[in-house]
Amino acid sequence: MKRESMGTWLKTYKRTIITIAIIVGCIMIVSISGILIYLSAHMYDISETPIIIEQYLSAETPAGVYKVQDNTVEITIPKEILTTEIIRRTISYETPKHYDLKALRVNDQGRLEVNATYYGFKWSFSCAISISVVNNDISLDISDMTLTDKGITFLYNMQQKKLEYFLGGLFPMAYDLNAFERGELITLESFNYINKELPDSRQLNGDYVALFIVDEEKLINEFKLIRDTANEDILQMYQNSETLSDKMAAEYINNVDNLKIQDIENFIKDYIGEKNLLHGILLMSNIERIEALFQKYPAFLSELSQSEIIDTKGTVLSGNLREYYTQFMTELETAYFSEEEMYYSLGQPYSFDKGPITVSLINEEQGLGISESIIEKMKFCYEVGTGVIKLSYVVDDNTFLVLGDDSQALYRKDAYDSTYGVPDYGEAHYVDDPQTWDAIEGLVKEFFGVDQVFIRFLKTDEHYAFAIVSPESSYQNYWVFAFEKIGDHYEIIMDNVSTIRELNEEHPEFNLELTTKEIEDVVVYNVNDETKLTILEDMSNKGIIGNQNNYEVLYCSYGDDYLDLLLDNDIEYVYYIYGTHLHTVYTKEEAIRMWPNLSEIITLQDRPIVVE
Repeated sequence: MKRESMGTWLKTYKRTIITIAIIVGCIMIVSISGILIYLSAHMYDISETPIIIEQYLSAETPAGVYKVQDNTVEITIPKEILTTEIIRRTISYETPKHYDLKALRVNDQGRLEVNATYYGFKWSFSCAISISVVNNDISLDISDMTLTDKGITFLYNMQQKKLEYFLGGLFPMAYDLNAFERGELITLESFNYINKELPDSRQLNGDYVALFIVDEEKLINEFKLIRDTANEDILQMYQNSETLSDKMAAEYINNVDNLKIQDIENFIKDYIGEKNLLHGILLMSNIERIEALFQKYPAFLSELSQSEIIDTKGTVLSGNLREYYTQFMTELETAYFSEEEMYYSLGQPYSFDKGPITVSLINEEQGLGISESIIEKMKFCYEVGTGVIKLSYVVDDNTFLVLGDDSQALYRKDAYDSTYGVPDYGEAHYVDDPQTWDAIEGLVKEFFGVDQVFIRFLKTDEHYAFAIVSPESSYQNYWVFAFEKIGDHYEIIMDNVSTIRELNEEHPEFNLELTTKEIEDVVVYNVNDETKLTILEDMSNKGIIGNQNNYEVLYCSYGDDYLDLLLDNDIEYVYYIYGTHLHTVYTKEEAIRMWPNLSEIITLQDRPIVVE
């Protein structure tokens, strides 16, 4: 072939190749454009109204959502709820670069439809949703990807790659039905897509059904624990109540060993509905059990308020006890303290004529007729800080109800004790052990800075002590002390007490059974040296002692028509003074027997002796 012919052929070949390439390119451009136009023209028509499951379950009537039979609960869940949940998850989902999810929904066939853009071009696809129940949660996964609303199927390998690329980070998706949480009492049995008429004539078009199983045995065991801690007053109140739910709550607790499957079904219906029965059952339990239940089943009880249950418990009890409160407070004011001033001792109203005024005393003396089972749980209590007397009621071992004029409140034991509680410190008694005597005497000696004191009066209980003491250098005067036992030793909490009112206001918890009003009622006079000599002379003339010059007065106190003196023969004598006349004299022991009204603060109290 000639060189010129070869060149011509090559030029023609190149032109042909270029022409073919241009034609192919145009075809490809037209094809791709056609595909993109086709994809854009076949997007899914997605216009969904979001439905959040919490709102759905709370807004719908139970009859339209729930079906309860025996110990099972069947819940109808529209496909829009699943759509809404998936949309909520995609908000935080980071899609691949140049790819964006625009809209999605679960369609009437239970498939996920997605509208998206890729490098700015619109396209759509759908995939099947598979559902399984894993550890009480719903697990959603996807498969079988198709393109556009016409359902163009990808090759299998291409499906998997596209799914992993576009939705691989979003699925599988664990979905918790948190608006109908189980706690540990209810478990999710199954979650199925339904597109048919159910046997009970419900037509479910593309809806889902969640089937829950109630743990009947566990529920009854919880009822038994509530029964074991039930408040008898509320239980009795509910037994006699005209409110059906209250009466039913009492029946559930009283008959917990004989509950039938129908009772479980009725309880579940109440739980799904108003929860009145559940509310009443909780109210009958003690606060510790209520708190334990809310801690153990936080989701199951999520629509109830623990604090509200406890507050309601206090209100219910106070309504039943308010009449008693009014009776006690009225009698306290009119029958006991209309004329006499009220004191407080160990948190109880106190009268120096009658001692502690308890609810039991008022009930008995005033004939109120309140049952002993109520009385033994009630007592007056003094509110430190306000000085207000209230009425407390033992709800259970760890809970107290406190009633005031316009208030009621439940207290745990530690909070009650810090505000109102006064432990039982035992009976007040004259000191009968040398160790206590010596401990308090040592404190007083240290207080005065002397080696000897005279103890006129000393009483103690297991926590407090009250003493009237004179120092050796000024034995005709006395000081009044209040003590508190801290650990294994006493401390002075008040010295030079002048009135019981002063002590009571400063320490209203102090046991006034230890005190004596004589520090206010008995006037003590000084006896001069000349009078002392006259007394010794009179005792000598009466033959009580020998020559008066052989005796010395170690201690002397005169008040309230009686004069007490201790001589250096270690014998204590008491004179009865008639006007200014030394009338009669006895030894202290004889005087105490002869004169019952002899003032205790005049004589000395004997140090206890342990007989071995």
